[in-house]
Order: sequence, then structure tokens, then C-alpha cells
Amino acid sequence: MAYKARNIVFSMVTIRIVFERYNYAIIIHIIQRKETPITSQEIDTLEDNLDKLPSILGNTEWTITGGIAAQINHGSWYRNPGNVNISVHEDTLFEIAEHVHTKAGYRLLSRHWQARILPGIKRETYEVPRWNEQSLARAYPNLRFIRFEKETPVQNRSFLDFIDVHVYRVVQHRYQYSPKFNHDTVESLDGNKESPAILLTYAEQNTSYQTRSGTVLQVRGLEYMHKVKHWLIKEERDKTGIHAFDLAKLEEARQYRAIHSI
Repeated sequence: MAYKARNIVFSMVTIRIVFERYNYAIIIHIIQRKETPITSQEIDTLEDNLDKLPSILGNTEWTITGGIAAQINHGSWYRNPGNVNISVHEDTLFEIAEHVHTKAGYRLLSRHWQARILPGIKRETYEVPRWNEQSLARAYPNLRFIRFEKETPVQNRSFLDFIDVHVYRVVQHRYQYSPKFNHDTVESLDGNKESPAILLTYAEQNTSYQTRSGTVLQVRGLEYMHKVKHWLIKEERDKTGIHAFDLAKLEEARQYRAIHSI
């Protein structure tokens, strides 16, 4: 898909007029992502929540990523995901942010710091990001759509109160004297120089998921999620956590596809 540059100056003015406040502090419950099998009741709740995503996020292109995408690529719900993660191209971020605010009561905020204040409870501070390239670059690692009630952010009482936003751009690598090395990559705008650069061909191999009610969602594909999970294990230096658990499931899916493609 081709993306065009956006008018950054106009966007900056618009986003700052929308909100009266710039900073928020939220007391939230810590999300525990467990490897225990998901129950039938939890699957019903998850399916109901997935059905609501298009009405919240609108029709602008966005793609499900994270733990939900890993399970869809595995072909089964094997654990209860802690939250929803979406992948968004930087050129579409503003349009989606406007929709979630005007149509669904969410706001795009950037987390600054967090501290555990009680077992299972933490305090987080958020800021409305200024809509210019330099400020957004600092905000990208922690962008999140948060649902508001009466001008107050909710405290993640339900699954869709928070939606984590992962912004990316497509980078063209061109070599004048060695064109055989030309390639395009999808690069995460999370401010981390060690973030993976994934080949665009993997990002273009999205899959789709149809919920029980018929809602069709775009989902990051198997090879893309395999590379993301592999990187997260390396980044967090944890070979036994939830990302390793997901990676093992993705390996199962790869082996299954390899056998049945023969």
C-alpha cells in the first residue's frame, strides 16, 4: 500500500485544540499474561471484544499484532491475551486517532513513567503527544488509546479500555552500485535503535481472521510475528516468559504448514 506524507503543521494544531488537558495520572491493575489455557467463557468474551474493534478504530488501515496475532496464526486460542495490540503506519496514525476520539471516546496518550504502588496495582503518567515529528518520536514507544469517561481516563476495568499502538514506517534501502541488495523494510518507531527491521514482504503477508459474528480483521502474518517474538525474547533476555511461549506455538504452526504444503 502506498502512503503519502501528511501535513504535520496542520495536524499539530488540530490535536492540541481537541484536548483541554495535556497530562493524566492513572491507577491501573497490572495485566498478568499467563500460559494457562483459555476457558470457553474467556474465548466468548475475547470474540465479543474483537467484534467491537472496527467501530472503535474505524476503517483506516490498522492490523492486529501481539499475542492475539500469534494465536490466530497458530490456529487456536491457547491463552487469554492481556490486551489488544495494533500495528499502524505513521501516515495513518492521525486519522485513526481522530476517529477513536470523536466516535468511540478514546484518546491517544503517551506513557511517561510507571511505578508499582501495591501488589497488582501501579501508577502511570500519560501526556497528550504534540503532533510534530520530534515530539512524536519521543512518544512512539508508549502510545496507547485509552477510553475516557466524563473527561477522565478509565482504569482498565475491561479488555478494551486500553489499546496499545505500535507505529511503523517503510524504509527503502537502495544501493546505486549493488542493486541486487535493494530491499524494503518495516521499521518500528519505538525509539530503540535495536528494534528489528523486518522485510516488507513479511509485512505484506498479513492474514485475516473472521470472528463468530462475521467481522473480518487484518492480522500480522506468521513469519512477521515469528520475527517479532524472537526479537522480544532477545530484548527482554527472557527465554521462559510469555514471548517464548508464543514463539513455541508459532514454531508449531510453521511445522504444520511445512508438512501440509508438501
